[in-house]
Amino acid sequence: MSLPTTPETVNPIGRAAAAGVVWQTIGFAGVTICGYVVAVLLARNFGPAVFGVYGIVYSVLMATELMLRFGVPQALTKLIGGAPGESSIGLQNTGVTLTLIINLAGFAIFWMAAPLVAEALNVPFGTRLFRIAILDIPFYALYACLGHVLNGRRQFNYTGLAHCAYGLTKVIGVIVLLMTDTLSIAGALIVNIASSVVGLAVLLKPSGMGAYRPSFAAKTSLIALAVPITIGDFGLQVLLGIDLWLLNALGTSIAADVKGDYVAATSLARLPNLVAYVLTAVLVPSIARALSEGERDTAGRLVLGTTRFLVVLVLPVCALIAANAPEIMQLVFSDDYVPGAGFLALLVFAQGLGYTLVAALMAILVGAGASRVAAQRIYIALIAGVVLNVVLIPLMGALGAAVAAVLSFAVGSFVMARLVRQTLGALIEWRPTVFAVLASIGVGLVSWLIPTTGLLLLVEVAVLGMVYVAIAWGIGLVRTSDLTQLRRPRS
Repeated sequence: MSLPTTPETVNPIGRAAAAGVVWQTIGFAGVTICGYVVAVLLARNFGPAVFGVYGIVYSVLMATELMLRFGVPQALTKLIGGAPGESSIGLQNTGVTLTLIINLAGFAIFWMAAPLVAEALNVPFGTRLFRIAILDIPFYALYACLGHVLNGRRQFNYTGLAHCAYGLTKVIGVIVLLMTDTLSIAGALIVNIASSVVGLAVLLKPSGMGAYRPSFAAKTSLIALAVPITIGDFGLQVLLGIDLWLLNALGTSIAADVKGDYVAATSLARLPNLVAYVLTAVLVPSIARALSEGERDTAGRLVLGTTRFLVVLVLPVCALIAANAPEIMQLVFSDDYVPGAGFLALLVFAQGLGYTLVAALMAILVGAGASRVAAQRIYIALIAGVVLNVVLIPLMGALGAAVAAVLSFAVGSFVMARLVRQTLGALIEWRPTVFAVLASIGVGLVSWLIPTTGLLLLVEVAVLGMVYVAIAWGIGLVRTSDLTQLRRPRS
């Protein structure tokens, strides 16, 4: 993400945002890399059928945890990001208290509803697995809440380190299960709980221990902002998981191995989501601070920098993944998962690029105070997604679910982009976008024509990636000013 600057004057909000991108990238890259190590270990040792069951349980857990935030952590990031230091303490205390109350209530409800969820999604032994999984809810909720508090203060380094600790705990836990020959779906879910406990422990001290008593004034402002964020987040998380859930619910005649292939493809397709998490963590407080200080131009440049970052750097990654989908599935998982390559080629543009774009645009709108309208827009895409899945899954099976995901995220991207343009008057730089699209198609086509497999594929992708960056630099898609924000201001 970049902001036009000169060496003599560096916008402090933009510099903090760019530094935040670095720290959040380190943190979420750690989580993502560790997540893929865990996914590979589980997929190779479980096999497609069992891995598919694990994927369903884990995807429901993730969606539930994100929904149970009820917008409070995100609201904290925005309000603390635009608040003076002293008033942020009351916001933090109130936010932590509300988060814990909401998530304990959600935990109790899900515990009772677990048999119904297991039956609806056709998950064998689902009641026990779901009940083990949701033990993570209160720990993850506090971990996420304190991370948002520190992001609101723009102390991005602490959250970056906590994310790395969270991811490493998962890897170490799964390796221990393998070494002790105790690997199971339940064991992997218990490791997930341990990772949330470790991440929470890392954030406790820097967030500041205090008497977490809510204040009425802070509670009112938090709830007023949290409600529309909750509605929007709920819609976005359902949109992200609806294809997999309906595939399992409606596709009773589809083989378990095919569903396992789809879960594996989904896990790889979500690689670009790393960028969504980074941008969301940074954009909400940065735009909130810019607008609170009357710097609307800075907010507009943040929008342009975000969309340019996505098309210039994320789009070509998606193109390379799609072009080498069979080889990637074979390399990462095994030959058993190669039939899922067609799913990966589609899902990387849906749950990868599409979700990343929609999440980033939603973060911009939350920071700009337009979360209520943004929440309404996301349900247009969700309705389209439900209809498309219900129609296409019976007709095309798992491939229909992937096509429905692409189309529904295309709808979501369109409606959210229009709203950002209406709200802040900025959206995209057309010249870099056109060149980036053409360059991405070109690099993807070249990669598709080069027949490489195994570790040679990594060499090919790395070389083509460097060639793309060199071309992008040469034609001005990547600029020296992109790095300017990371510099300290001159005295």
